[in-house]
Amino acid sequence: MSMYGQLEFDVLANPVVSADKSTVRYDGYATFMEGGTNHTISMIAGIAYFITTTADGAVTAECSMSSSLVLLDYVIPALNEATAISSATVDDKEVTCKSGDLFKITLGDAVFVLCASGSSGFVVYGSDLDISVKYMDTPVPIAAPSISEDEARECQTIVTPSSVTATTLALLTGEPIAYESTTQSLARYLGHYFSYAR
Repeated sequence: MSMYGQLEFDVLANPVVSADKSTVRYDGYATFMEGGTNHTISMIAGIAYFITTTADGAVTAECSMSSSLVLLDYVIPALNEATAISSATVDDKEVTCKSGDLFKITLGDAVFVLCASGSSGFVVYGSDLDISVKYMDTPVPIAAPSISEDEARECQTIVTPSSVTATTLALLTGEPIAYESTTQSLARYLGHYFSYAR
């Protein structure tokens, strides 16, 4: 997965959980440098923004009808359907999971293996994409960019909250949860640090 020529990049995100803990969506952003230009893709309250900052400090921002960060919300339904497994291999290599909590998840036509790593987060392994998730101590500061009122009226919500199972909620927020096969205590953290590789 390449963005702006980068095969490895980070996404900072906060899970936004409903009061009854039945649904979750994400606010998040990723920043990429291309030459002297800084590109930031953000998702806030379900609205995608594209912000460009040039070397001389000029900033332009606009909402978008598409965003690579929508991937965060595509992952939620996949986690809801996760199946516990005892072992796994990816690209003919055995996946080592020290916690012992391995899950098989399917995203579209692709199959991934998830290793829940206790209070540190979890790792998703795939043939073409690896995702490392780390829980952070505090929420990530994320704010919508300044745009004109006319532009704001044109912005549309492209992501809505997704229903979650108890296990998915634990993985996304760090809340303690009892898995079907084992009880794993996850410290409660509010922010996430996603690292995409390959």
